[in-house]
Amino acid sequence: RNPQSAVRNPQSSIRNPQFVVPLASTVRRRQVEPAIQQTRLEANDLSVTAIENDTYNALTYAEFAIVASGTATVEAALAGTPMVIIYRGSELNWRLIRPLIQLDTFGMVNLIAGRRIVPELMQREVTGERIAFEVTAILSDPARLSQMRKDLERVRELLGAGGSSGATRAAHAVMEAISAQHKRHS
Repeated sequence: RNPQSAVRNPQSSIRNPQFVVPLASTVRRRQVEPAIQQTRLEANDLSVTAIENDTYNALTYAEFAIVASGTATVEAALAGTPMVIIYRGSELNWRLIRPLIQLDTFGMVNLIAGRRIVPELMQREVTGERIAFEVTAILSDPARLSQMRKDLERVRELLGAGGSSGATRAAHAVMEAISAQHKRHS
């Protein structure tokens, strides 16, 4: 499939997209470079760049992000970057643990907001086609994109309140959201 097909939506506000892949500290450039080169070949020189040790700046300048579930969603929210959250783990772990979790949402930014403000794709939903669909749907809907930015600003305000560190406030906000959802389902 052509990786550019999703971003060629005529209603998308982003033309000639540049993709930046911030590498986790456990991933080396040499591990991803073959996949990036293959993508460039298949997508007619699509602009894809891997960067190391600069995730926050990448998120700050990004128009949009596809973010793995976890603290990176909080970083994206602090940067004000609209996103889609993805999570795909071991199928065995998912089948064992999922029935025990009584949450409607998993992404930290959504937990902090107390509601789903950004889409989450979990396990089998994490496919190239589904990610492209979600990203295109958001980028081609200015009202939805604007609302997401406002919601992310509210999350940033929530994390900025109080005197403790952002990480501590995020942890407290997530725990409060989990507790509130647990009470609703009890």
